[in-house]
Amino acid sequence: MKTLAIKNAMIPLIALGFVFSVASADRARQPPAEIFGPVHLRLDNLATPLGIDDPAPRFSWQLSDPAPGARQTAYEVMVASSPELLNQGKADIWDSGRIASQQSLNVQYRGPALTPSTRYFWCVKLWNSIGKSYPQSHGSWWESGLMSQDAWHAQWIGYETPEEATVRSAPAEWIVNPDARSPKGQDRPEQRFDYRATVTLAKPVRHAALYATGQDTVSAWINGAQVATEAKLAPSNQMPWRKFVRTEVGSHLSVGKNALAIETLHYVVNPNGAATDDAPPMIATLVVEYTDGTWTSFSSSKQWKTAT
Repeated sequence: MKTLAIKNAMIPLIALGFVFSVASADRARQPPAEIFGPVHLRLDNLATPLGIDDPAPRFSWQLSDPAPGARQTAYEVMVASSPELLNQGKADIWDSGRIASQQSLNVQYRGPALTPSTRYFWCVKLWNSIGKSYPQSHGSWWESGLMSQDAWHAQWIGYETPEEATVRSAPAEWIVNPDARSPKGQDRPEQRFDYRATVTLAKPVRHAALYATGQDTVSAWINGAQVATEAKLAPSNQMPWRKFVRTEVGSHLSVGKNALAIETLHYVVNPNGAATDDAPPMIATLVVEYTDGTWTSFSSSKQWKTAT
């Protein structure tokens, strides 16, 4: 009988525990409390963006208010230099003041000039249809970029072979043949232009490479031996003619004077069938590594001789 009494006494406790469990489960299933006021803050349509170069960025937000007919009648955008100042309602950068407007998209910043590479903090206040203010939004932020090219002081870095560095630093110029501006009256589909220069090498050569391109194809000779042919480049409608053709030419060079000649082939009629009347340019650089490990370059310039 004692055992039965204990079991009977436990029944109300079990039932009470069941009630508590159901209540806890119901609370877990309930949605979080509704947020009233401005939410989803965006600057230039981005949340907390980095590197914004816009000198007058635009603020956007949404109104959260489930009440029927809820609407925004005014707003105030505040920008501060720290989240602490923003939380205190001190907009030391810019305060739009209370603006009677329903606008909530692309409200333009109209404060003092922004400083490059600086983080700014902002929030917004809204007023409802009866002129009562909603709670101030949570703070957001953005970070300005360099704002202008003048603020960029870094240099490109990366690995370069000695040959690549020599080509990059070579003072090569685009040059044109002065007789190139009369293709229409020649009644032929192409023109050929020749360029010539003398290259004087002070020491024995370990290896050398010729970089050249022209509109539309290019050929090259060193000391009378052809080292690059037209087949290396396709017509301009098939391949960008500004791409260099690289050719190994070290075996054709010797100490002293060397003759370098380049011929460009220019298609008078373009792929659309219309005659062109431009001056087709050419550019070239010869890079040389001497046997002692030093490098030098010889580049196209206005001192080169030309002919048709």
